[in-house]
Amino acid sequence: MTIPESRVNGPGAQDVSNAMADAFIALARNGNPNHAGLPAWTPYGLEHRETMLFDVTSRMANDPRGDEREFFARIPYIQPGT
Repeated sequence: MTIPESRVNGPGAQDVSNAMADAFIALARNGNPNHAGLPAWTPYGLEHRETMLFDVTSRMANDPRGDEREFFARIPYIQPGT
């Protein structure tokens, strides 16, 4: 997948980068990625598969790529070398 140049360097790109960096810093400092620049980031759980989607307006989503996950779960995985 190719991300359009306008999306990578467009308006808000630095804000998204800053929000992600602040989340990593908060996680490193106190084990929790929440900070004032993001909506409430709830812990991931298998029931809802909560995921933070970083964008100009970041948001939480439940199992955002669930269709893909379920599709690939049907394909048997064979450990290399077995």
